[in-house]
Amino acid sequence: MNINYRRSKQNDNETINELFIEMIKTINRRMIDDGIEPCTELENGYEDGYLDTFYIDDNRVIFVADNGEKVIGYLSTVIHDNYLYLDDYCVTEKLRGYGIGSSLIKLSEEFAKENPFWADFAKFGDAIEDG
Repeated sequence: MNINYRRSKQNDNETINELFIEMIKTINRRMIDDGIEPCTELENGYEDGYLDTFYIDDNRVIFVADNGEKVIGYLSTVIHDNYLYLDDYCVTEKLRGYGIGSSLIKLSEEFAKENPFWADFAKFGDAIEDG
């Protein structure tokens, strides 16, 4: 399978929203299985216009993985002061386990290295590696 990793474009928004809904439904199923009330208000997707903010605000970036036909995973990030916040993150369920999510995180690490907040991101990365 040939997978491309890149920054998102506005024409990716529909598929990113579909992946968000998939992620929320997965989380809600697990919550129900654990006897916790699910968060159903998010099952309709992002609020109108929310994803557009990633194309007008330099402090917001979405990284995507696509298979040449459509987006199959994404990671949204937000720059805060001196760190990169990893926000929403989803790989379509049928393609999980192939390292796509890990590659998206590596792409965000490369992005962080190019920016002054890298030191704090490196601390976050060390915490992940240490378990």
